[in-house]
Amino acid sequence: MRRSIRLVVLALVVAVAVAACGGKDEAATKAPAPSASTPQVVDDGSLAAGQKISAPHGEVVLTLTGDIGTANKGSKLELDLASLEKMRRSGWRRPSRSSSAG
Repeated sequence: MRRSIRLVVLALVVAVAVAACGGKDEAATKAPAPSASTPQVVDDGSLAAGQKISAPHGEVVLTLTGDIGTANKGSKLELDLASLEKMRRSGWRRPSRSSSAG
């Protein structure tokens, strides 16, 4: 009886090991193409989310007011071009039209 239990346990261990080693190669599967409605990161930027933004040194090109989580001048967040370039940028690409679709 003990020998049959050992054989069953051994068979289960071997079955699990074979199942874990077999199957699809996950690294070889292609990632799905990004959707046109999903933004793609263009540049990660050097300014992390939640990091304090210093007061602008150059000309202010964007001012945010209202119920915002951070400010650098009173209750406003003023940004110059250098500050904006430090932020993460993302964008959308519209699918190109084929020349045959007239």
